[in-house]
Amino acid sequence: MTMLKRKVGCIIILIALIVSVTLIDKSEDGIFIVSKQDIPQSIEVIRHYLEGETVLYKHPTIIMDSEKIASDTNSGESKISLTIGQQTEDIISYVDSNVNRFNIKIKVIAYDELTGEISIKLSYRDGLEKISKTITFK
Repeated sequence: MTMLKRKVGCIIILIALIVSVTLIDKSEDGIFIVSKQDIPQSIEVIRHYLEGETVLYKHPTIIMDSEKIASDTNSGESKISLTIGQQTEDIISYVDSNVNRFNIKIKVIAYDELTGEISIKLSYRDGLEKISKTITFK
């Protein structure tokens, strides 16, 4: 009987380990900006709280390469927006007050030098939400 209990216990522990390893989110927190070329447009990521805002990232141009910026570790009900040039779009319109770790990937998928039009693929993920969308900035 004790041998059976040991086997069952080992199986339960093994299943728990497998489940925990597969469910752990291995991606890094932060904001990642990916572009294959320098783009002469300003970029800004802002977290808007009920009583103010925090600029998470601001740069006068979109820089070629992949860049990581540290996450905002503050919490509180908020929304996060992206501004490129003069156009502002919401990345996520509501961030729960418990969320203080998130991952945002901003990937430039197309840029027209003549018109200045930029197509961006946005991905947002935290413990509660997962959003992916394409936005065109004109």
